Amino acid sequence: KWDLATNMMADVTTSNLVGILAAHNYGTTASAVTNFGTPCPKTLWETEHYLGTDNSITNGLALAQEIHSFLTVAQVNAYHYWWLFANDNGGIVGSNSAAPAKRLFVMGNYSKFIRPNFYRVGVTNNTTALVSAYKDSGSTNFVIVAANPSAYPVNQTFQFTNFPAGTRLAPWATTATNSLADLGVVNV
Repeated sequence: KWDLATNMMADVTTSNLVGILAAHNYGTTASAVTNFGTPCPKTLWETEHYLGTDNSITNGLALAQEIHSFLTVAQVNAYHYWWLFANDNGGIVGSNSAAPAKRLFVMGNYSKFIRPNFYRVGVTNNTTALVSAYKDSGSTNFVIVAANPSAYPVNQTFQFTNFPAGTRLAPWATTATNSLADLGVVNV
């Protein structure tokens, strides 16, 4: 809910003091934030959520769906999970640091590669995969994050428009058996 932020942004004096609009995500799904104009004139953060105690890839994929939706639909600039470590397995790590929860590695597929000064670029996708792409504003580097939330394999083709020519990509994967695994450089 944006009640407090709506009141604050409606006041010229206080709106000039606001740097970040932030909200928790409990009981809602990601949606475009249009309360303050389109595009939103302030940085948006999703500041807290908790997806339960399941440490499996199923929970990790639910987190991938949520992160993807907040980045692409709500267009947030940051996604924050509630706990790093929790005795009841609800943290990013889970309760066993020797066998971390898959949500840790799923978040890593975003946070390890989408770095400061990256911006999201448009993607057209005709599969069930969750695909988003990001470009470094200071170099030719880019990142594609793709997650398959279905129980079936997906063949995903990537076609680039207005990107610098490249000959090698470095895929990484988090699956039921891989945890942010480096799959080695592939030639393209």
